Amino acid sequence: MNARILLQDAREEAISRMEDEAAKLGANAVISLRLSSTNIAATTSEVMVYGTAVVVE
Repeated sequence: MNARILLQDAREEAISRMEDEAAKLGANAVISLRLSSTNIAATTSEVMVYGTAVVVE
């Protein structure tokens, strides 16, 4: 599997986890989503996603 596909999968997983955590807080949406990825080493990357959990009525 190439690195681009692995990074895309990691981004999707990070967003999914953030959505799950927001739902646990009672939110039904996330706004101001931020996503970043960093190469930590030659074969290691870090993906970080964050946003604000909100309730949209």
